[in-house]
Amino acid sequence: MARAAIDRAGVTLRDGARFLGAGLGGRWAGLIDGPSRGKVLGNGLRELDRFLSVLLGEIAALYCDGEEQDRFDRLRNTARKFESLCALLGRPPHELARLRAIGRCRDCLFHTGGIVRRADDRGGASMTIGWPGQGGHHVVALGAILPVTAEDLTSICRFYEATADAMMGLIDARFAA
Repeated sequence: MARAAIDRAGVTLRDGARFLGAGLGGRWAGLIDGPSRGKVLGNGLRELDRFLSVLLGEIAALYCDGEEQDRFDRLRNTARKFESLCALLGRPPHELARLRAIGRCRDCLFHTGGIVRRADDRGGASMTIGWPGQGGHHVVALGAILPVTAEDLTSICRFYEATADAMMGLIDARFAA
């Protein structure tokens, strides 16, 4: 039963990432413009985050019991869930910094229409973007508009797919043992 739930959660995340990447990152990229664009992009990223959260929860159910499962279930932030599950599995959380940066960008898009209002750190002057820019990761100053191209969205979607694949790979190894 646990394996079926994990597989469904993994498929949902991958399908959601492909849909968002092919739609808003592809053929519909120019159709949503103006003030609603940030809200639509942010909402799409919120959905991917939620799908990842569900996958992490299903995987954690394999390894946790009792109080440990309750503590994990109370975590609301997907990046914290990811970090907690990686610690539980003894896996380095390589994707954590990018997942947190995407979360800040997602919130920026959804809540402020893409105008950067929150820095990476308290008292900071910029926010790191959670997708590669020209020459690597880059930052956007407070008050600036968060740029999101179709290529950026495709990169984000591929990141979520790769994260799902990595987590599912750990589960495949457990079930094979």
